[in-house]
Amino acid sequence: MDKKFYLKKGFEVCDEAPPYFEMLMKKFTEDAPTPHFTEKAKKAEIPGKKGLTFYYTDMCPFNADYVDIMIDVAHKHSIKTENIKVESLKTAKDLTTPFGIFSVFYNGEFLTHEVLAEKKFDNFKNCYWLKRP
Repeated sequence: MDKKFYLKKGFEVCDEAPPYFEMLMKKFTEDAPTPHFTEKAKKAEIPGKKGLTFYYTDMCPFNADYVDIMIDVAHKHSIKTENIKVESLKTAKDLTTPFGIFSVFYNGEFLTHEVLAEKKFDNFKNCYWLKRP
């Protein structure tokens, strides 16, 4: 949904995380706690990590299939990969990304939260990764 829809319904931005994530909330009582991203998620980085790292859940039933497709593309280009399936609340709360449903990191840097089909992922790789150290 468009953010404008939620703002019109009384939601407000309560926290932000780079590069473009915003958390919206609507309090039903004044004393309700204000939610926030973890400091770890706000950093959106995995220090010392090399290659591609995929975090995903089954919240979308196609995530695992797309992770496999992206890993195949990465391997064709000799890029190291790691896939991490988020299967518990504890793991989700400890993520280095504000978007736990699906996130991709390259050399420890947040890359995208978009699930990419093979051709789009390969094109994305060509314009982004090869330009990165």
